[in-house]
Amino acid sequence: MSSSIRGFVRAFLAAAFLLNAAAPAARADVRQANNSRVLLDVPANFAVSTRFAGFQDDKLGASIVVNEFPLEAYEAIERGFTPEALQQKGIVFVSRSPLGRDDPHLYIRARQNAGGQPFEKYFAVFKASDATVLLSANVPQHVIERGELKHDTVEAMLRSAKLAAAIATKPLFVVSQLGRFKPAGRLAGTAEAYTLSGRLAPGADGIKEPAIFIVAPALDKRPIADPAEFAERALRSTPGVTEFAIIKKEAVTIGGLKGIEIEATAIAKDEDKKLLLYQVVLVEDGGGYFRLLGTAPARDGEAFLADFRAMANSFAPIRARQ
Repeated sequence: MSSSIRGFVRAFLAAAFLLNAAAPAARADVRQANNSRVLLDVPANFAVSTRFAGFQDDKLGASIVVNEFPLEAYEAIERGFTPEALQQKGIVFVSRSPLGRDDPHLYIRARQNAGGQPFEKYFAVFKASDATVLLSANVPQHVIERGELKHDTVEAMLRSAKLAAAIATKPLFVVSQLGRFKPAGRLAGTAEAYTLSGRLAPGADGIKEPAIFIVAPALDKRPIADPAEFAERALRSTPGVTEFAIIKKEAVTIGGLKGIEIEATAIAKDEDKKLLLYQVVLVEDGGGYFRLLGTAPARDGEAFLADFRAMANSFAPIRARQ
């Protein structure tokens, strides 16, 4: 996929990494994340999340996010964890060290302020038999300082990860009108990506995907006080772009949910080309949201904008999320 498309996908993964996460030491047991083949030895107070692939403790704000990629993605993901690459996402690199696994892997510790609160962040990436796995644990800094969770405990959880057969769960939404787009895979277990070819990486012919459309549920059920402000801030957080300009911003109702639709343009820093950005944020009753995002070359913006609107307008939540 093109560099700008890779940046767009990273925006979704970065959102997953911003989850609050605090976990006291507790008895651990091996459990499997939904929509994932990953098994982890996690404390008993962690529940399997229904909102993303991973584990969480809502009472304490604890979470571990799981992502699976093709095996050949390892080197590209590794390049995204340099101090310079992390800095572009507002993440401060702390250290890289071995994790004590037998497979090819990297283990990164970092820090980031999110929502005005400092977090300790732990990333582990490893090669399995046929996949690359990315794990993210996020812990409020004061939890570490108080000894409620120790670095060694987090490392032990990440070290324990292995693959099994996937456990499928019911989808949280449907996009019924794809037009010329095809499903291209899941991100963080419950987000769905769509491209023209049905793949994220370039094919054997070397042709890169010009456009991508992603639908992602919020990772938690926190209420959105100001949907318009949140939607604009979320779109402006797209990495690797500059000269961001809003063309249109208006209230919409799709699938029985109220929200905000934004059309914008930006310049891809590494390719110096103009992009069309399209986003709809739909707010759920009782907290949480769905975020629909599309990006494409601005030169073909009119055609792709019609595609994105058709897909967005065919969106519907399948069931109430827990």
